[in-house]
Amino acid sequence: MQPVYGASRASGRRRGELPRDRRRRRPPALVAVRRGRHPRPAGEPAQYGGQLRHPPPAGGGALALENPPTLESSTADYSPNRCTPRGAGVRLFRTLQDCTPAARWLLIPLPTRSPSMRTIALFILLFAATAGAAPLDELIAIALRDNPQIQAARQAASAAAAVPAQASSFDDPQAGVAWYLSEVETRVGPQEQRLFLSQKLPFWGKRGLRGAHAGGLARAAGATVRDVALAVVTEVKERYYDLVYVEESIRITEADRALVKDIVAAALAHYGAGHGQQRDVLRAQVALSRDTDRLLTLRAQRATLTAILNELLARDKQTPIDGVALPAALPVVETMDGLRDEMVATRPRLAALTRRIEAARAVVDLARKQYYPDLTARFDYTLTSEGPLPVADNGTDSYWATLSINLPIWRKRLDAGVSEARARLAEAEAVYRDELERAERELADLRFRLTTSLEQVALFDTGLVPQAEQALRATMDGYRTGQAEFLNLLDAERDWLDLKLAAFRAKADLFQEQARLDQAVGRLPEPKKD
Repeated sequence: MQPVYGASRASGRRRGELPRDRRRRRPPALVAVRRGRHPRPAGEPAQYGGQLRHPPPAGGGALALENPPTLESSTADYSPNRCTPRGAGVRLFRTLQDCTPAARWLLIPLPTRSPSMRTIALFILLFAATAGAAPLDELIAIALRDNPQIQAARQAASAAAAVPAQASSFDDPQAGVAWYLSEVETRVGPQEQRLFLSQKLPFWGKRGLRGAHAGGLARAAGATVRDVALAVVTEVKERYYDLVYVEESIRITEADRALVKDIVAAALAHYGAGHGQQRDVLRAQVALSRDTDRLLTLRAQRATLTAILNELLARDKQTPIDGVALPAALPVVETMDGLRDEMVATRPRLAALTRRIEAARAVVDLARKQYYPDLTARFDYTLTSEGPLPVADNGTDSYWATLSINLPIWRKRLDAGVSEARARLAEAEAVYRDELERAERELADLRFRLTTSLEQVALFDTGLVPQAEQALRATMDGYRTGQAEFLNLLDAERDWLDLKLAAFRAKADLFQEQARLDQAVGRLPEPKKD
């Protein structure tokens, strides 16, 4: 039997069909679609191209397809080593070894002279294409270098690092000169003026404790720099993965919009031929408008996310960010004990609180040292003029040294200082315990969410998406044999599209959860050295 690639109505007018003189004239483009006027690729058998000249099946109406094209006759319109279409006569078939896994299931015997079938193939192949290398590492390096929040934290840490040297230093020495308003007559002559120099010497250990307190605060400021950097890097990752999802959604929606356009054209052709209903055409046009609206929303989101990322990188908000893509390898869930040990060792906020506890302990020790007196050393030199007495040391200057101490006798004040320091230490330790418990809860929650996201991605990849693909294939087979309505194909394609978008959203959410987990643990990528 010769292959039959046409369809026609049975003789006579059907119920509800308009008389021939009242039928709406089909546009030339739809006539071309219906009659199959497409360029025939080189090497394709004559019965596959040109007008559909074969007689309709008995009874008419159903689309009878027998002995469909083989895979060997379906690869003429593809480049030799790529699963991408080339030329006007696009086919739906490709050899299995050259196609991506997402496109292999499309190797089904369907005639692809129909624009809708051709666009389905283009849509699947476009979604299966992978994006270029992701610039995430480059963006993180720029953020670590130029982000104003990180720069401000670094300057604050630099300022705090300069405090210990000041706190542990001696007080400035005192120097002075005194003039006698009335001369003081001595045996060796009248005293005219006196010079003095004094230096306060804190009790042993006080200067070191002041330096330890300031050093602890400086190290806490250094840990705060890492905390701010972690927050900025996590924000960059989250917005980057959102941008990846939006870019992929735009590509998928644009391909789906092209598919829906062909579905609208096919629905108009069926309706013009008296095989379809107007509501089918309207539903297809609504689907087309829905895709247009989604594209407008996605492009606005892309502009917003690009501006946010550029703001985090401290550069012009209009700077394009190209080549975005998700990492190739999925995250691996680590053990809770390992994550907790790493978090205690590397989480910047815990490190900062630990340093503050050390500083508070130094303050307690310093408060105890206040019970001990400080020493003040002083040297005086008096200038003496020659007097009237003929003595051997007439006019000789005098000098002497003085040592003095303060008397810490006000015990209530000293006791209150120690009580205050101990309370500050207890406060710092309580804040650390609270932060540690909160961090452990956050870590457990993020690990659970990461595990759940991995399971969801696996469910999409191994269950929902393959099931939607099978449903789409079954709908295609039903449409080919006339057992399914044309818009059933649109519904199946819409379900498949929604699941593909949801699957990609789940994968983007997975990497966002990994970024939050890295922040909770304290994993900060180190900037690459040139």
